[in-house]
Amino acid sequence: MKEGFLGNEVFFIGMSLEIALYQQKAIAAYERGQLLLINEELYYLQTGKND
Repeated sequence: MKEGFLGNEVFFIGMSLEIALYQQKAIAAYERGQLLLINEELYYLQTGKND
């Protein structure tokens, strides 16, 4: 039982780390006014403000 839990814990830590890295990449691109490319796919960033 512990082995299954440990495997899940490692998986979720890995996912959290990957999400944090992509989040930092997106924020840096937004602050620089650059395009965001992830795995050769272009993403557009918006402010989320209702002007």
